[in-house]
Amino acid sequence: MISNSNFNFMKKNKFNILLLTFLMAGFTFTSCENEDDATGDSVVIVNSGAAAIEAVTPGLVFSATNNVNEGGIDRTLEYAVTLQDVQPVDIYVTVTLASGDAVEGDDFDFDHSVRIPAFTKRGVGTVIIYGDGETESTETFTLKIGDFNDPNVSFPGANLAFNITDFGDLNLVLDWNTTFEFSGISLTLCDIGYDVDYYLLDAEGNDVSGFQAATGACPEEMIISMADVEDGTYELTMNLYDDAGLASVAISPAFEIKTTVNYTRDNSSFSGSFMQDSADAIDSDFGNVPNYDSEFMYVATLKIENGLYTFSKNGSTIATGKLANIKNKIAAKNAKRAKKTSYFN
Repeated sequence: MISNSNFNFMKKNKFNILLLTFLMAGFTFTSCENEDDATGDSVVIVNSGAAAIEAVTPGLVFSATNNVNEGGIDRTLEYAVTLQDVQPVDIYVTVTLASGDAVEGDDFDFDHSVRIPAFTKRGVGTVIIYGDGETESTETFTLKIGDFNDPNVSFPGANLAFNITDFGDLNLVLDWNTTFEFSGISLTLCDIGYDVDYYLLDAEGNDVSGFQAATGACPEEMIISMADVEDGTYELTMNLYDDAGLASVAISPAFEIKTTVNYTRDNSSFSGSFMQDSADAIDSDFGNVPNYDSEFMYVATLKIENGLYTFSKNGSTIATGKLANIKNKIAAKNAKRAKKTSYFN
């Protein structure tokens, strides 16, 4: 038999359990209602979303047109949109094709939006220029990055413009020939077999030209193809392999021997010539230098960026590390090469 006091205690417990159940249900409902959805009803505070744009790929600019050469190679270019402060939601910056005669999907592709994940500051956009292997005229396109209606981001927008060229190989003719007088006879360096070789060195001192201009020909020739040589900065160097006995006859005064670089590019108006600086050149007595055929002289710097070539001369000495690498390789190659008998014997 249940007493009145026990019965009242059970009723009170049931009431408390029921009340607790209602409270928990209300808390759960409120929690679901408070989830942020980045809409006008959001209870999470979204800041102004101030953002800026910057290049990720070196050389990419927003203030001018970007010149990119196909050359049969696909090129991926990247930029970033960066928030001043993180947002509690994903941010999407719209990217649209504004103008141009290049064809999306054939000549290029691009990300149609840049996503900045929630609680991060940076998103990266990508543009791909396709190298289709066909010789074409210059094509253009411009991307508009950012839209006034993009939510939760305050971004002034930017344009990214491109000229797509389709230039071919770079052709070099490297000429050191000059005329001089000996015993009343007019001679040239090519006549006597004065043998100069040329190498295009990368940052590690590797010859990226494949010893093309180390053949004994006068002048030497070198072809630089984008399929074989990556974007980067290279040094064109000269090496006197055989002085043909010129130094031994001690022509006085000694005359300067400088390299003339003649360059052209297939399917392009890029052409011209320039001469090695006197400070980097050798003279007719250079063959008296011990182990002269192990010395390397700077001629010029070649920069390749987005498939476009630029020559410069900075008069710099070649880094010792580069020379150690190339000297070992050249010594092995030249061991199989026989020098000519002196012209003057």
